[in-house]
Amino acid sequence: MNEEEIKILSSDDKSKVSQILDIFLKNNENVFIFPDLSKNNNRLMLWDVLFRHIQEKSSEHLHGSCLSALRILSRDKSEVDTLICEKWIITLIEKAGLYNFLNIDDESLPAEIIPKKEEAVEALKCLCNLALNSEVARALCAHTAIAQGLVARLRSYKEIPYKDDIMLLDMKLLFILTALRKDITSKIKTELHGMDYLISCTNEIVLEASFTPDTAGASMSGETGEDHHCYLHDNQHAIVCEILKVQFNLTLQSSADEEVDETEEAMYLKLMPILTTLLSAHASSEQKLMELRSNIVNLLLSVPLKFYPFLTPQLNEGGEITIHV
Repeated sequence: MNEEEIKILSSDDKSKVSQILDIFLKNNENVFIFPDLSKNNNRLMLWDVLFRHIQEKSSEHLHGSCLSALRILSRDKSEVDTLICEKWIITLIEKAGLYNFLNIDDESLPAEIIPKKEEAVEALKCLCNLALNSEVARALCAHTAIAQGLVARLRSYKEIPYKDDIMLLDMKLLFILTALRKDITSKIKTELHGMDYLISCTNEIVLEASFTPDTAGASMSGETGEDHHCYLHDNQHAIVCEILKVQFNLTLQSSADEEVDETEEAMYLKLMPILTTLLSAHASSEQKLMELRSNIVNLLLSVPLKFYPFLTPQLNEGGEITIHV
């Protein structure tokens, strides 16, 4: 985008602004670096005008396009650490709808707190890019209530019509933040009890998954006959894999024999039966199945050894299966 186009974006002519944004999105959907924006402070001016539109009620019809443009621009690491600020991070968190779910206790959510799908998805993608590419952005996130918002939304996905899109991006953002910010990891694990909510989310996905006989699933596992194991569709598989990666970050131990308290013990006892179910689950391809199992194994490496017996059912003297729950 050149200087003249940036000037048009700064104008009050919303029609021309919309045209410039549409052209930019069409021409740059697969572009990841923008070296020309390093000239004459153009990068800062472009980011600034896009956020100004997002913060203006009169430009509400442009918010989705502005967020899409920022999602594309945030792929480029150049100068991000110097231009990003807390106000912009908070704006993205608000547009992602993460603050909407704080202090919500009712099971039925008011319709007005559910964010617009296009805006929420684009804002989350932008936050993922910034959190991955910028140490400053991650530090700014740590000084907001983003962790509280992400955990609060874990309790409310069933109320969101487009929950699969939101869940996947929330988990990607959680993974990045817990992998790269120890303070956020600690907060989610200890203060916010994030593991309990992640386990509940995984359990909900397993319950929603198909358990009907499936020939394709049976052949994928090398079994014959009817298959009554959990079958994860591609969207469910993607979400579960991201959850497992977040859980790995939250449970990472300095030692496999490290002592756990009663709260952690209860958490692991809830986790292990779900991992048992996932280990026998099926997916749409061998590659996806291996990805799922690889993430399960990685998570198990961070689980204390004393809980491994709870991963498998036991046979009693009469030959009946007893499952630890």
